[in-house]
Amino acid sequence: MYYLFLYFCSMKHRVWIVFLFSLAVCVACQHSGKEDMRLRLDYVSRCNRADTVFTEAWLPRVDSLVTYFDRHGNANERMMAHYLQGRVYHDMGEAPQALECYQTATEQADTTREDCDLYTLYAVYGQMAKLYHSQYLPDDEMKAIKTAERIAWKDKDTLSALIAFGLRARPYSLRNDTDSILFSERKTFELLRNYGCKDLASQFLLGTFDILLCKNRIDEIRVLMNIYEKESGMFDHNDTITQGLEVYYYEKGRYLLAVGKRDSALLYFHKALEGQTEAAYKGILSVYKEKGISDSIAKYAELFAAANDSSFLHVNQERIRQISAMYDYNRIKQIADKHEIRNKQLWILLLLMLFSFVLILSVSTSIYRYNRRKNISRIRMLQNRVEKAKRVLCEKQYEIDNIQHDLKDEILHLNGTNDSLNELLLKRQEEKKEMLRQIEEYRDLLAQYKSSDKLKAFYNSDIYNYFHSFNEDSNHGTPATDKDWSDLLSLFQEFFPTYYSFIREENKLTKDQLRVCVLLKLAFSTYEMSKVLGVDGDRITRVKAQANKNLFKDNKARTLDKNMRLYFQKAESVG
Repeated sequence: MYYLFLYFCSMKHRVWIVFLFSLAVCVACQHSGKEDMRLRLDYVSRCNRADTVFTEAWLPRVDSLVTYFDRHGNANERMMAHYLQGRVYHDMGEAPQALECYQTATEQADTTREDCDLYTLYAVYGQMAKLYHSQYLPDDEMKAIKTAERIAWKDKDTLSALIAFGLRARPYSLRNDTDSILFSERKTFELLRNYGCKDLASQFLLGTFDILLCKNRIDEIRVLMNIYEKESGMFDHNDTITQGLEVYYYEKGRYLLAVGKRDSALLYFHKALEGQTEAAYKGILSVYKEKGISDSIAKYAELFAAANDSSFLHVNQERIRQISAMYDYNRIKQIADKHEIRNKQLWILLLLMLFSFVLILSVSTSIYRYNRRKNISRIRMLQNRVEKAKRVLCEKQYEIDNIQHDLKDEILHLNGTNDSLNELLLKRQEEKKEMLRQIEEYRDLLAQYKSSDKLKAFYNSDIYNYFHSFNEDSNHGTPATDKDWSDLLSLFQEFFPTYYSFIREENKLTKDQLRVCVLLKLAFSTYEMSKVLGVDGDRITRVKAQANKNLFKDNKARTLDKNMRLYFQKAESVG
């Protein structure tokens, strides 16, 4: 098993290259696919803003967007996808399905985030309000309108908020609450005029004319109708109102009839026939009743009855309420199921993370221990070689000393024989040169050993040996001096520049904190640190905790060494 582990360590570079390449390919493919889906979502969104009438042919496209972004999208993208799906169902006339999509879209929004798409969320509630109004559900419509108004204020969109406030008149009309309608639309009119939107403000007056006529507030109607005709922007240069708003002609005819202008009223009722058939026939019938023309009364009474029958609405209100209630139940059940699945996924993820952490920790520890043992073995081997070289040098030096001593004796003995002495001197000099040459060879060998491992020079330095002598068996009575510390830090900076820069230049540490970090790098124990610094062990523990807090925001003393190693491992992996 151990050799298998060593094999994988030797293969790590190739494995990492394959892994990183595969990861890059996966990320690139996923990124490309997501960009394509975002473009599709943006295209459907632009079609929706352009008032495109969606048909059933659009349904597969929006269904695929919902499926994709429910898995891979953020909150805004999921909300937009469900909203567009609801718009397709809405245009198809599938009110229950549209309502379900709109409600699901609102659930995706995260309004606590600053990047929440409040504009789209406002539109969702606006569509829900329109759907509830068409189904004669005023309470649900009012709730949706008020929610849209709150969202607009949150988005700091004053104009949209005021428009939403004005739309409260719609559910009031379903409740036949005329006083609330008048208050809502007149208040909206005032707010929009103050905001500078006179045309939009005037458009909110249209719903008040019928109520004011019923209350016989003729003078007020005259003023408001003049404002509507001049400022609403709904009339062209021929004073023809925008198509779809012909109900104004009916209200204007009623006003004219009330002030005694029957012919003018009849003219406006005929103009209302272009879009408001039932109301127009009713108005014409009322004119002929006042004139007492029996033939016309009979004719338009029959026309009014036919128009009234054709406009009868068949609204299955109870079915919509049942669908809404059923959706609420299903939605709660779906939320519960989602929470249960999410909890299971979180547990599985937690177990995987725990297993991965234990595996990574075990492998990292094994690699660290293996490298540490390997480095220690290399250092010891170099130390043995250096010690051997030192012994050889000492022996050679001893031999030289003996030769010099013998040479002196021989010189004294051969003082009378110059020739023999010269020959002997030459011979001894040659021997001395040979010995010196051998000494130089050993010195070169020693220099080679020293240069083969940069750290060896540090650990064999005098200053390091002096500090290392403060071991548990030493009898040092006094701590290291400032001069000793200066020498050690100078050498330490040379051999450990990155570590020294981190603790000295990039972080503000006290003198004691800096010294403790240096001794920690040199594998000094707490007891040895206390002897070097001349303090007790509790003081060393406090200094470690302070340094750990300054460097890593960690108040514990025992994690300083671990934090140091993790920091430099991370720095090496990034570098």
